[in-house]
Amino acid sequence: MSVLERSTRRSHPACRSNFGHRRSSVHFDPNADLVPVAEMGVFQYGLAVNNDVPARTLQEFIDWTKQRPGKANFASLGKGSFSQLVGLVFANVAGLDMHEVPYRGSAPGLLDLHAGTVHATFDTNASLVEQHRSGSLRILAVTGSSRLSGLPDVPTFAEGGLKGNELSEAEFWYGVFAPKNTPKPIIDALNAAIVGGLEMPGLAERFETLEIVPRFRSADDFAATVKADTMRWESVVRKHQKYIEER
Repeated sequence: MSVLERSTRRSHPACRSNFGHRRSSVHFDPNADLVPVAEMGVFQYGLAVNNDVPARTLQEFIDWTKQRPGKANFASLGKGSFSQLVGLVFANVAGLDMHEVPYRGSAPGLLDLHAGTVHATFDTNASLVEQHRSGSLRILAVTGSSRLSGLPDVPTFAEGGLKGNELSEAEFWYGVFAPKNTPKPIIDALNAAIVGGLEMPGLAERFETLEIVPRFRSADDFAATVKADTMRWESVVRKHQKYIEER
């Protein structure tokens, strides 16, 4: 059984199976080799800038970037990550010419953000929230349809005027999967056990500190989410294929 998150290309079916290429280190296809068991929680991404960038709002950042075509840049968590896809969608819908700087994960990108090597980053809010609160960086907008309870001062991309796209409509989740051909009674039993475990005292509070919203549903409902999200992101991957391909 595997716990997968939809923020990395190595794990999420929408990324893993629709990129049209494979990493040699990844030898499975989640769409074909795994079956959804349980969704654990939903999280969102944020657009954050360093303190050298004068923008205080999403629109100010868009205007600032338009004044520097091809010169403004953003950090991503690597080629094919959802961090990259969110950044590409943002640049496309906002009409921006931005340069992506891919990193191997969050930490090195955040280090360069603070150092001023990159102007912005698209990262999970769990990675950004404490630094936003301390004032060492600023989150200008978050994905999703509503503001986060832990970041009530940060608007959504939709509130900033970027509506009707993945920035405002998509959700990112953590989920548990099992090997294909696992019998349905076992899937349902695992789902019940996981949901019961996620209702343990204190876990909701821990999720809240990580800006994760718990969401417990049946295996069938989770499977429907995986299918819909795979279709949603497939079109994004195809549109931006040339930027996603590893070189």
